[in-house]
Amino acid sequence: MKVDILLATYNGEKYIEEQILSILKQTFSGFNLIIRDDGSTDNTLSKIALIKDDRIRVVRDNLGSLGPAGNFRELITISNADLLFFSDQDDVWDQNKLKVTIDKFDHCNEPTLVYTNAEVVDQDLNSLLYNTYNVEVEPSPVSFFFNNGGLQGCSMAVNRQLVDIIDFKNISWYMHDLVFTFYASCFGRIIFINEKMFKYRQHNNNVLGYKKSTLKKYISQFCNKNFLLRKECYYFFKSFYECENKNLDPEYREMIATFLSVVNEGDIFSFLLFVKKYNLKLKDSQIKLISKYFYCRFKVCDL
Repeated sequence: MKVDILLATYNGEKYIEEQILSILKQTFSGFNLIIRDDGSTDNTLSKIALIKDDRIRVVRDNLGSLGPAGNFRELITISNADLLFFSDQDDVWDQNKLKVTIDKFDHCNEPTLVYTNAEVVDQDLNSLLYNTYNVEVEPSPVSFFFNNGGLQGCSMAVNRQLVDIIDFKNISWYMHDLVFTFYASCFGRIIFINEKMFKYRQHNNNVLGYKKSTLKKYISQFCNKNFLLRKECYYFFKSFYECENKNLDPEYREMIATFLSVVNEGDIFSFLLFVKKYNLKLKDSQIKLISKYFYCRFKVCDL
């Protein structure tokens, strides 16, 4: 079995060495670490070059800066491994992260995504006393309609069966976490490992971060957005339906079609009926979703 760890870097000189060393110390050692830098202007590449290990491969190409989504997409297309893991440049992995996750793929012949819990820490790896997941996420497609993302990318691994069913040519690519999560929820299975398998570092330069919201922060986030759904996510869902509707289970086909219709029509009654029928939630609360909808003056998407 071939295992690749995909690491997308950009101006990560401060933490990149610590993360790579934690990966190289894994108890499961039979992997390749494929790194693509997205045009760093600091010493990220110099730091990587100082680490000597035959399992490390740094991708050299002329594609320029692709952004975090494009960087991971390019890494995914490069890999031909049976299992793909995704790594942030500033976390620290538990030495058993690979082994524990790989064991969950035993006898999985269907498209499968496995994700783990993590301990949220500050820039110095001091615990912030909470985890990235308090409960297992419901693996139904409906769980991800208004989350503006999927399961945490750096927590997940996917098998070749899942990679191979994705229509890379026609899908409107957003972040890899949403793409893999949604495909797995529709066509495969999602497995949760409720163990803290890495330290998820929070600092001022996180591209995407996890923040435990106080009431003040939540109200601020709530009021600073005038839509429920990012347009990039909408375009992904729309292209997914156009590509895959014939392959979908009838229940999922109707669910996604209704969702797209509700987003486009902007009709209050259609929205409320859709929320009630599928028990839609925002941050585990239906009240928050409906309140946000009214605050946004019935605007579902920022199209």
